[in-house]
Amino acid sequence: MEENISERNGFGRLMCGVALTAMGTAHLARDSKGLGFALVAAGAMKVAEGIFLYCPLTALINSNVKDAVTSTFDEFMDGETLMKAFNENYQNQGGQSSSSGTSSSGQAATNPS
Repeated sequence: MEENISERNGFGRLMCGVALTAMGTAHLARDSKGLGFALVAAGAMKVAEGIFLYCPLTALINSNVKDAVTSTFDEFMDGETLMKAFNENYQNQGGQSSSSGTSSSGQAATNPS
């Protein structure tokens, strides 16, 4: 496992994990089983993340973002695809501006006021 969070972030996670575990233990003592078990489990996960400086969710998000950026960059840096997208956008904008100019001048001619 490669570390993917800083030591400062890990220390914060460790402290939050200890606090969540303590709250969960207190809830278990008061017969609130469902919430107590959930808090203890969440706290234990945060403690482990703080000790190992590894967060699985951060790793998942980073890998998905890197894959998305790489594939998108490779697709759109192809010259032919880029020019095709530019030409389609330019033709769409040109068609809209000429039709809106005609309709606005037609309205001005029909309304004498």
